[in-house]
This record gives sequence, structure tokens and C-alpha cells, in this order.
Amino acid sequence: MRELDKILESYTPEYEVPLSFLEVPFTIRTNSEALARKLKAYFSSWDCKPRGETGHIIHAVIGEGIVNNDKLVDVIRRPGKRVKEAYYNASDGMVILKKRTGVVVYLNDNERYVVGRLVENFNQLVNQIDEIFVQHYLFNDYVLLHASAVKNASGQALVFCSESGTGKSTVAVALLEKGFTFLSNDRVLVKRQAGEVDVIGVPKKPRVNPGTILAIPSLHVMLPEADRQRYAAMNRHELWELERKYDVEVEAIFGKGTLGLRGKAAALYLLGWQRDGSGLNTEPLPGEEAFTLLQPNVLNPNTVYKKEHDKKQLDQLVRQVLEKTPSFRVSGGVNIRGLSDLLSERWTA
Repeated sequence: MRELDKILESYTPEYEVPLSFLEVPFTIRTNSEALARKLKAYFSSWDCKPRGETGHIIHAVIGEGIVNNDKLVDVIRRPGKRVKEAYYNASDGMVILKKRTGVVVYLNDNERYVVGRLVENFNQLVNQIDEIFVQHYLFNDYVLLHASAVKNASGQALVFCSESGTGKSTVAVALLEKGFTFLSNDRVLVKRQAGEVDVIGVPKKPRVNPGTILAIPSLHVMLPEADRQRYAAMNRHELWELERKYDVEVEAIFGKGTLGLRGKAAALYLLGWQRDGSGLNTEPLPGEEAFTLLQPNVLNPNTVYKKEHDKKQLDQLVRQVLEKTPSFRVSGGVNIRGLSDLLSERWTA
């Protein structure tokens, strides 16, 4: 890639951060001491000690990305959501522009380069690590769900599936107040093996909106009083639609050991409640109905690291998971406190 070649003329990777999450090792190379320190601090809450392998190499380059603007194609999101990124295919890889931050990602078969103001836009780098982590398990026939997850003291994992903006992250964080361990707030990997269903989260701190912070008392410390009052004055719809995210420092708020990556599925909850609904209902779902309702939350990304499963193969993997995971539909009105109380009583080990 000619764009990347120009950047490499002045890039010297002086610092190296080895990381390992479960079976997936990484080496992050960078030209910034501040970024290397931030990486070590951010991931220190997970058991990510290096395994002596280089693993996946990511170059985190503080600098200005170079793109060919004439080739860029926008990635369209659902109606009403602004475009966040654009991309184009080069002769030997792919170039991706993150529009809000200006960060540019260069992908090829062996390594990836993330270029931009990465100390200020740190989550862009975290997202690249997580994408590779997810792809490792997709390659090994895990199913990727649009979901959040927690586990109890016995390692039993609860998975919450729903579309964006319906409270799955808020439910997961609310359960931390009940003594659960956080696994993931947006992407969850599942696979049936040896009669159980393995549940794997991604190594990323939960990012929540102001509405979640207001709804969970333990999170109030994340906002100055003036900001809390300003958000509290907004109506419910404005809070739901507000695209402003804050990292939850899970261990600082809820204690050591409250961040994890793996559990065994105990139940899957499909959040079908409505913002203008009332009451709170949870009902068990027969296998085929659970399969149908789960479909919108089954993700099948096609990237340079893995071809998509064909539909028949993916459906089989999903059904294998559901055969060993009791599934429930949650309906009525959005009731974070009511659901977290109910689940805590049911699943506290």
C-alpha cells in the first residue's frame, strides 16, 4: 500500500507491549511511550500476561494517516445513525478511515497498522485488538452474538441479546451491583462443546451512555454533579438516543476480580421490552421460537481474517447452542432494576 509506505518512512517502533487474552497472544508495537503505558494500564485488570509468543502484531502509530479520498466508500449504518467509517480495497490489503477521529487502519495478511492520535482516541486501538480476538474464535466455529454477558461466582453466565439501545449493557452493569462478574457489553462468543456452552466476552471495559450512569447508583461517581443534573433534565427519549459514551472503570467501582472473559452459559435472555411498555415479564422460549427470535442478534462478519459461515452451517451452530441453553423472552416495559433483582435472586450462587 503506497499510503502505508509513506508513513513507514518516518515510523520507528521503539516500544513493545505483549498481551495475551485466553488463547490469543498479541504484540503491540508503537512509537509512543505514553501509548505503551496506557495500554498496560487499561488491560491490567484482565489476566493478560504474555505467553512468550509474538502472536498477532499491531503497530500503533502516532501520526497522520494517509488515504485516497476518491476511493473511500461509506459504511452505511441503520437509518438515523451517522456514518462512522469508510474504506477501500488496495492491491495488497484494505484501508479504513474512522471518520469521527481521523484514525486510519491499514490491513494486510500479516500485520495491521493503526495510525492517528491514538492516545486521545484510545478506544480505536482497543477495537482493533478486540476484532482480532473475536476472529480467532469465529475461525474455531464460535457464534458471535450482539449481546452482553455476566457470570456469577460459580461461573454460570447470563447472556442478554437485543438490538442497540435497548438496555443490554445497562442490565449487565446493574448486575455488578449484585456481585456478578462482567464479561462483555456488546459482543459475546458462544459455542457448544462437551455438553456445555462456552461463553467468551471481549477484553474491553463497558462503555455506557449517560442514561445508564443515571440508572445505576454505583456509577454516579463517573459524572460531576453539574453533568448529572444536566442529563437528568433531559427527557427519556433524548437520553436513549444520546451517542456519548463513558468507560466504566469496573474494578475501581465494583472491586478486584469483577472483570472476566469466560463462563459457562446458564441462560440466554432476549430483551423484547419496549420503552413505552409496562410491567415486567419473563417467559421460557421453546427451542425453535428462541432460534427465530435470536436471528437478528447473530452476527456473521466477513473480514480479511475469515470467510462467512454459510447460512446452513451457522444455523446448525446456533441450534447446538440453544439445545443446551435455556432461553427466555423479556417483555413489558424497560425495567432495569426489576430485571436485575429477579436475576440476582435466581442466579446468585
